[in-house]
Amino acid sequence: IVWLADVLDRDQRSPVIQGPHVPVQVLRVLGASADWWMRADAAGSANAPLDLLSALASHEDRVVRAAVAGNPNTPDDALRRLSTDPDADVRAGVAANTSGSPVVGVLLRTLASDTNEHVRGAVAGNPRAPLDLYAQLVPLLVNSNDWWTRQQVARNPATPVDLLRTLADDSQSDVV
Repeated sequence: IVWLADVLDRDQRSPVIQGPHVPVQVLRVLGASADWWMRADAAGSANAPLDLLSALASHEDRVVRAAVAGNPNTPDDALRRLSTDPDADVRAGVAANTSGSPVVGVLLRTLASDTNEHVRGAVAGNPRAPLDLYAQLVPLLVNSNDWWTRQQVARNPATPVDLLRTLADDSQSDVV
């Protein structure tokens, strides 16, 4: 698999690396690769070991940190650090994290008031967002200027039908 990762382009190798059957040993090798895309793909794998995720959470590249932030297996302490990352895409990764950890619920409450609308949109798109928080946030985001944020609201199964009707008439076809 390591050889395969070297010969395939990113669009071909990402699904392979992030697949459910990649051995931990291979992910460790890829997580130490000089290629930051390979490190990001390893960090996004469901099989990524916790120590690798913790180490990559401090990586210099924001794409790698964002991949760690979005991995549901990322340890709580790493998620706490990533939730205050200066990069909005990293914070959005935490906001989109579907881990069942109670820490994620607490972080979602904090990220719901993030200054970046993309981060707030990721909270709205997270099916694990606490319902009271979701009910408070969604009406504010359904009319967002950012189509991606509206798309996240539309894709969340908890979005009320009346708001889905509003989004169904959206001028941006990618929203629904």
